[in-house]
Amino acid sequence: GEASTAAATEAQLDEDDDEGEGDEEGDWRDMLWSALHAAAPPSRFACSGFLEQQAGFLAADVTVAGVGRLALPLCKEQAVTLKSVAEQAPHGKGLRTVVDTRIRDAFQVDASQVTIGPGWQPILQTVVSQSAAALDINDTAACIIEARLYKLLLYEEGGHFSAHQDTEKERGMKGTLVVQLPCCGGHTGGSLTVRHKGQHFEHKFAKDSASSLQYAAFFADCEHELSPVRSGMRLVLVYNLVWVGAAAPRLVGKSPAEVQLQRALRAWESNIQEGGSQKRIAFLLDHEYTEANLSFDHLKGSDRAMMRALAACRGFDAHLVLVTRHVSGGADYYDHRDRYHKRHRCYYDDEDEDEEESEEMDLSGHHGMTEVYDDRTTTGKWIAQDDSAINYGSINPEEDYYNPDGDELFGPDDDPDEEDYEGYTGNTGPTVDHIYRRALLVLWPRSQTIANAKRAGFAAVLSVLRLRLEEAGMYLSNSSSSSNLRQRAGAVDAAQGHGEVMSSSSAGGAAASDAMAALHACIQLIESPAAAPVQATWSNMWGVHNSSSSAPNKTAVLECAVTAAKLYIIGAVAAVQKLVSLTAESSDGLSNAALAAALAAAADVLDSAVIQPPLLQLVTR
Repeated sequence: GEASTAAATEAQLDEDDDEGEGDEEGDWRDMLWSALHAAAPPSRFACSGFLEQQAGFLAADVTVAGVGRLALPLCKEQAVTLKSVAEQAPHGKGLRTVVDTRIRDAFQVDASQVTIGPGWQPILQTVVSQSAAALDINDTAACIIEARLYKLLLYEEGGHFSAHQDTEKERGMKGTLVVQLPCCGGHTGGSLTVRHKGQHFEHKFAKDSASSLQYAAFFADCEHELSPVRSGMRLVLVYNLVWVGAAAPRLVGKSPAEVQLQRALRAWESNIQEGGSQKRIAFLLDHEYTEANLSFDHLKGSDRAMMRALAACRGFDAHLVLVTRHVSGGADYYDHRDRYHKRHRCYYDDEDEDEEESEEMDLSGHHGMTEVYDDRTTTGKWIAQDDSAINYGSINPEEDYYNPDGDELFGPDDDPDEEDYEGYTGNTGPTVDHIYRRALLVLWPRSQTIANAKRAGFAAVLSVLRLRLEEAGMYLSNSSSSSNLRQRAGAVDAAQGHGEVMSSSSAGGAAASDAMAALHACIQLIESPAAAPVQATWSNMWGVHNSSSSAPNKTAVLECAVTAAKLYIIGAVAAVQKLVSLTAESSDGLSNAALAAALAAAADVLDSAVIQPPLLQLVTR
């Protein structure tokens, strides 16, 4: 079955490896690219369907403030009343929210003014479940997708919405769900088209629009448009699809691409052993993400499928990071009609009056830049698979980013994701800021985590140490053999204090071995502080995320070493003893409360004969 197939595949790949000896240095990158994209073939970015007619009619008990209960199918007389309490739907234009019926022609009622009977919820949940399955965002039992009503929209003849993208209106928002309610006489036109990466999806809402309930769901970052309603009217409920849950679901399970990923990993590690210098690599994610919603739990479509494959291949450390390029310069002029000359297309958003949230550009394009005043690239917060954040420094687009076609991370013809334009002010010409955002997957072999952390500074190495200790502790606390470990510890010859039994050969040994590697790296930086680079800060256009000193913190490392010793990790007791000696040699005494507490904890894992001399040295200093 699956096991024999996997074994056969592994054997074939081993043969391929033997035949491929001597391949050039860059081959491992192509192997890794191919493995990731084989694991994540182009996925569905939109879906649609019909609801059970009779049940849906009875359950869709919609009441609007100032109108009352809507009778379905909606008649023209009640539509007039509904229109009287609605407002013209706006759209985003730069940093402003404006009404322009040439771009968007519809009437909206806020969710706060709409009440739907309880009988609708089971039907809605069925739609959400079907949509989540179709979009591949329900891959774990803990991944709960909730539909939150956003607007009630009414389109009359001529109503439409030009190509645009939705903003992520709340944390955890993955997409948009549109449920169309029936109207008397139905309508013609009004088709929804969704586009993503050169593909398009279309749902013709006009079909059976007088007697059916229909829905469509799509990812928020996809460009979409509604063609003009040629006749009749159209009534829809718009929902935000949001991931909810107290704890983040983890991406688990095996992928058919695991063997290919393992092969790429072996090739990469072999390349490093032979002198290859690239110890991390960055790939562009398929979908777009904001900084607030960039996490492994919020990945969509093929990005999520790729992460499932990586979760099954534990040899990699994977991180997400948002890289932002901010270009400022002089803008193109405007003519006598006060219409700006623009060169690029962009999108509208269906945001309401909150101007701060609107980030989509004018449909006619962005302002051209005649002269560049400033061009800078910043790296945002690094996000690990467990949602921990360790600053691994800045991404270098030229060294870290890889695309097999040679495409640049920021191409010369790329449209900006955001624009900030300022017109003529006195004798100063118009200026414009173009902002580009790229969400990246950054990988490296787990064996290179310490090397990558060292590049960023001592604080990064210390953070890795704490993370690896947490992993080892989770194994010990969850393992059915944890009590046996402690029993064995008492029987081990413990000349230095605690017995040490969690070795690299145990089931939880990988994390323990990694923790010791990080601990030794911290000790090396303490002994040679000049070798620790200055750690970069996390920053973006809104400010600084984190700025950590790279000066070695002996007290923090000693605390970690004690934790490792209490987990019975081989070598930890010796590390505690070394750190106590280093502390005694360089400290000014026990005036520091944190240091005193750390030394007291160290006394629990060291024999009195070992701990007494350095303690006496500190006390008498």
